[in-house]
Amino acid sequence: MEIPRLLLEDLQLEGVELHDNFATVKGSLATYRVHLGTAAIYVEPGQHLCIVPARWGKRHERLFLPFVDAEDDKVGEVVSKVLFLLNDSAITDKSILRQFRRQ
Repeated sequence: MEIPRLLLEDLQLEGVELHDNFATVKGSLATYRVHLGTAAIYVEPGQHLCIVPARWGKRHERLFLPFVDAEDDKVGEVVSKVLFLLNDSAITDKSILRQFRRQ
């Protein structure tokens, strides 16, 4: 959890705050908490949000992080989810948008 924390601190993204083991992301649709170790997403006040890559289980390009072990996909997943949620107004995936409507 330390590497995602350090990386997010260095990026100094507006709308992202770090608390304990979570990154709190203030999007335009909701406020999210992304767990820095598991990349699990919760929409405040606590509803789980399921987001998986479109190419889940298939070969895909990795986010190049030269200081991270090549086998550690969680750092890239955490950072990509934080960046994705910062721009939540651009989400077009119907399965993700349905989850918002259920809340």
